[in-house]
Amino acid sequence: MALKQQHDALADDDHDVGTGGTSHRQGQERAFLPLKNIGLPAVLGICLSLALIAGVTFWFWPRTPDVDALLPQTNGAMSQRFTVTAQEVVTHIDIVGTIMADQSQIVSAPFDGHISTVSAGLGFRVQEGEVLAAMDTVEIANKLRDAEAGHLRARMAVDALKNWDSGPQIQSAKRALQSAQQEFATLEAETETLSGLFERGLVSRNEYEASVRRRDRQSVSVQDREQELHEIYQRGGQERLHLAQLELMNAQARFEVLQKQIQQADLTAPVAGVLTSPPSRDAEDTPFVKPGIRVTEGHPLFSIANTNTLIISGLVDEVDVNSIRIGQPVDITGDAFPDHVFSGTVDSIGAEAVGTVSSGRPPSFEIRAKFQLKDMPFADRVRLGMSARMRIKTYINPKGLIIPIEAVHSKAERYYVTLMSGISNKDKEVPVTLGVTIASGVEVTSGLEAGDQILLPQSPI
Repeated sequence: MALKQQHDALADDDHDVGTGGTSHRQGQERAFLPLKNIGLPAVLGICLSLALIAGVTFWFWPRTPDVDALLPQTNGAMSQRFTVTAQEVVTHIDIVGTIMADQSQIVSAPFDGHISTVSAGLGFRVQEGEVLAAMDTVEIANKLRDAEAGHLRARMAVDALKNWDSGPQIQSAKRALQSAQQEFATLEAETETLSGLFERGLVSRNEYEASVRRRDRQSVSVQDREQELHEIYQRGGQERLHLAQLELMNAQARFEVLQKQIQQADLTAPVAGVLTSPPSRDAEDTPFVKPGIRVTEGHPLFSIANTNTLIISGLVDEVDVNSIRIGQPVDITGDAFPDHVFSGTVDSIGAEAVGTVSSGRPPSFEIRAKFQLKDMPFADRVRLGMSARMRIKTYINPKGLIIPIEAVHSKAERYYVTLMSGISNKDKEVPVTLGVTIASGVEVTSGLEAGDQILLPQSPI
């Protein structure tokens, strides 16, 4: 009633202001007349006092309470249903790696010598049989002639030993022995004749003794000829023959090697592919192939990479390596070929960590995936040494069941979900076996079927 009276009074004042404005202004002037006689300091003091009173009044003035805050909090909730559906479940590991050739063949120097010409450069795509470079053959030609001469001498020696008994050395030794024996027989007969004459006093002692000395010397000569013949026979024995045969084999092998080497003076590509630098432990060990440089036999000059099948090599840490298996599918992408994905498989898994533990980094293991490039689109964009990404699919279930992870609760070391029953209208807890966990939920490998409805935890209203 009082608020209404005040509202009516305010309304009358407004009416007076609207109809009798002159009398109202006169009242105001009379009201503010005393202020004119008050000084400025007094006015400021009055203003500060009024402001202080207003602030205290605002602080202690009773406010309208927040009804929602004062109401008791209830746990009103709504049950949510979730229908289990089958979907593809895939987990993967992403690795950054480098593209390399799966197979490479080394082209080495066939013999010691100088490079005379070079017909192809690194990075060139070459065909099988194409000439890459040529070797100078002056030095090896001299070696080949010496080897051929040695081979011929060895063959002649073997042939001579095979017919040793009828050979010229044996025949000459036999003739020398026969001549010595005949001479000895003549001197022996002469000495016997002089012996009879000496006994009868027909010849002198000196003549007789001179004949004896000639016979004895000839006897020694016969023995020397016999020893010489025996030694010559020994030179043509089986051991000598075997030794000569071995020397012939060595001479023949050396001759054939040099023949083969000089035929390889033109270095040709054994397979089709891309010409690359050969692998080397030290860059200084592999000279840049150009005309005039000297190379040694067997030194690698080129490497030909077979680009029909490539591999991508990367490192994975010790946590993820045990989830990777040989044969798992791999998707390979790269910034150089952003519009295409190559499909491959894991080809090898490192059995030993790469690097040293002292480096402070966790152990890493090399993973290699193989993929085909022949007759594939965008194949011309892929080059050796490029960086790429491989996504290894470590788990694939084309008909997996994924449910929200909040629907699972544990009890007595087992996992359960609340299954809705459409027949009895009674919910029940069923045990489930869980599989992998992905961003959208957790996989259920047993306990549920596609089409089942489960209850999620109650969410506040």
